[in-house]
Amino acid sequence: MDQFPDFSTVSFDEDMALIQTRSSKALKEALELLPTIEEISVVQPDYSYSLADSEITGEDGMMDLTDEDSYYPVLPDDTYFTKQWGLYNDGGTAISTASQRQAQAGVDINILEAWTSFQSSKEVIVAVVDTGVDYKHSDLKQNIYINSAELNGTKGVDDDGNGYVDDIYGWDFYNNDASVCHYDTSGKAYDGDDDNHGTHCAGIIAASTGNGIGISGVASNINIKILPVKALGGSDGTSNSYTLAQSIRYAAARGAKICNASWTTYDNDAVLKNAILESNMLFICASGNNMTSGGDNLDSKSCYPASFHLANTITVGAIDSDGRLSYYSNYGSKTVSLAAPGTRIVSTIVGAYAYMSGTSMAAPFVTGVAAMIYAKNSQLYPSDLVKILAGSVTSLSNLNGKVSSGGMINASAALKNTDSYVQTKDTTPPSISVKVTPYQKYATATISVKDTGSTYLVLSRYAKGKKSASYFKNGQNGTTFGTTLKLKSAGDYTFYAMDAAGNTKIKYVKITFDTKSPSVSLKVKKKKKRYQVTIKAKDSQSGMKYVRYLTGRKKASQFKNGKKGKKITLKSSKSVLTLKKKGTYSFYFRDKAGNSIVKVLKIK
Repeated sequence: MDQFPDFSTVSFDEDMALIQTRSSKALKEALELLPTIEEISVVQPDYSYSLADSEITGEDGMMDLTDEDSYYPVLPDDTYFTKQWGLYNDGGTAISTASQRQAQAGVDINILEAWTSFQSSKEVIVAVVDTGVDYKHSDLKQNIYINSAELNGTKGVDDDGNGYVDDIYGWDFYNNDASVCHYDTSGKAYDGDDDNHGTHCAGIIAASTGNGIGISGVASNINIKILPVKALGGSDGTSNSYTLAQSIRYAAARGAKICNASWTTYDNDAVLKNAILESNMLFICASGNNMTSGGDNLDSKSCYPASFHLANTITVGAIDSDGRLSYYSNYGSKTVSLAAPGTRIVSTIVGAYAYMSGTSMAAPFVTGVAAMIYAKNSQLYPSDLVKILAGSVTSLSNLNGKVSSGGMINASAALKNTDSYVQTKDTTPPSISVKVTPYQKYATATISVKDTGSTYLVLSRYAKGKKSASYFKNGQNGTTFGTTLKLKSAGDYTFYAMDAAGNTKIKYVKITFDTKSPSVSLKVKKKKKRYQVTIKAKDSQSGMKYVRYLTGRKKASQFKNGKKGKKITLKSSKSVLTLKKKGTYSFYFRDKAGNSIVKVLKIK
């Protein structure tokens, strides 16, 4: 990086770098130079992200929830279960606080039937990529992922060799340490780095059920393990592209099958998109909120990752306890697949319990159901789960035209649909096409990689030389690329792609540079008092770009790279020019690679 003396910091993570410059001039120079480097496929801003929720404040906000409720002998004995209308809605205690509308019985995710019909000891790891998670919480600690290599290893040593020291419970990418959760002196959330949001999402998914305290988690009937990955932080819970991409890679490497994504941005982030595609995890994405003027239609106003429309993402909107779309929830009949409870949701926070509202709360309900599906059939592809989840809803008339499925998630139906789901095994490898355009000192490759099988493309890499598929080690070797690639070295290249089913494809491409000038010829024929000049010009490598002519004897530089002179248009490599006068004419030919030649014609 010696060519960038004005970079104040350069941070690297695998094949990704975060760069900061000391001045706007240095930034401009970097943006001009970075795309010319062969190994760089994407250059973009480090986009900002925020949480997809708004915490309810006032008397219904942070509270101990100790008021009495009637006892339901068939329900779990968790203290606040009867307040969890998303799990069991009898139309009584739950109120849609947006307009004080009465709750409607049966507007819940049908979890009791799902719990009755299915239990499993199979472990499913779910990454909560969010603010931190209170791994000490009495309602969560039994279901937190533990890295036994670090737990039983030496403090201060990277015992498992993954590059993260003492990551026993996960990793904090916001602060770049193993802290995971930040506490004040009383054991509650630290104001300067509030981890309530991630803890709230984790509780919805995986709080212990039937332990006589707190709440019940959606996926508490299986061996659910929450992997805390802190990517958002500070008092307002923000993050950026670089941090989120690091977090996703970490979660995938630790074996997470699902990522709960309760955060949004309105920037179309290529770095995040690539990280999601290459993770092989299922992403449950919050649709996002507009608390000021009401939800936005994501079919016309995109936010991400909700609007990526990838085969391993599913987007969730929020509903109130009366079955109506929450006033703040983003929606979209093409973009948002289904809805889940989102308003006045009680769950764990750091050292306590509280209500929160938002699509951030809706996404974890679907995440919990997805975890149950994986416990039932771990061989399913993420794209299979998208189909099962979207096809397992309770239809609600208020959601017609708002979400593509027209309904809210139904846990019992999802488990039944898992039993009957016929998975088509994907044995079709991806396809790779590469179009090369040569220039004098480099070549550009326009690349299209597609997967026509039943899954989706996971990763693509390239390397100099002829390599076998095994060389790339499922993406551990090689360099990522986008749709275009600038190659500064001639020779053989290997392009590699792998889909979610593990099918691989390689394509060999020979890169040559175009250093030859176009092949041209000029012939003159006198016709009456005029002169017809037949012009032929070919360039077999990069193709013709400019043909110009000027009167008099001229040098190539006088044509200013083809921008000066009278234009001649070739048709099928040929053109006929009629001249009225005798004299000397100079014809300039330039190909797309920048090679040029001047032919001087004297007409006597």
